[in-house]
Amino acid sequence: MSNHDRLKSRLTFKATEIFTFSGSDERYRATVKLTPSRLIRVTLHDFKACFTARQAYEIASGLIKAVLNSLDHNHPKSDKSNIQTTHDHWAVLIERHELFGSKKTPDLLQVVMTGTRFLIEGALLDPEPMVEFKDGEEPIYDFQIRLEGQYVLMCFGWVGWRLSRSEAQWLAEQLWTAVFLATKPSRAISK
Repeated sequence: MSNHDRLKSRLTFKATEIFTFSGSDERYRATVKLTPSRLIRVTLHDFKACFTARQAYEIASGLIKAVLNSLDHNHPKSDKSNIQTTHDHWAVLIERHELFGSKKTPDLLQVVMTGTRFLIEGALLDPEPMVEFKDGEEPIYDFQIRLEGQYVLMCFGWVGWRLSRSEAQWLAEQLWTAVFLATKPSRAISK
């Protein structure tokens, strides 16, 4: 899909937070941004990824599922309940928009394992590839969210990012906010 095929929006959104590289005191900037073409761009330090609204929604849900699976029986039930309630509220809010599209898209993520061995994976089509492919090849890469000890690991092909639970929750909430804004009908955001 080219930039000309996407709906344009005057609505913008950008959220930034400071994350910490696991096992060190070194910090980096994490940013979620809604572009005018209604794509959602994530920047982690110097790594950039771009998602459609559907992809960003699936990733946010996957991050929250990973966080929920990482909580053991010693965590208060209210923590799990609050996280699940937040997820459910975002789902209701976003899925009612027509622009969110059909759930029958080929690049959705699938839960492979649950519990402490949680794994969600799939192949995502890059909506804004940095490299042009020849011979009709599509810019597709493997994507995973899995648990690694106390961390949520998010892998874009061979590039992986280890997030704390709170970082994963922050990222999910910002992705949901961007998705919500990206899927609002134009008439609802016109002034």
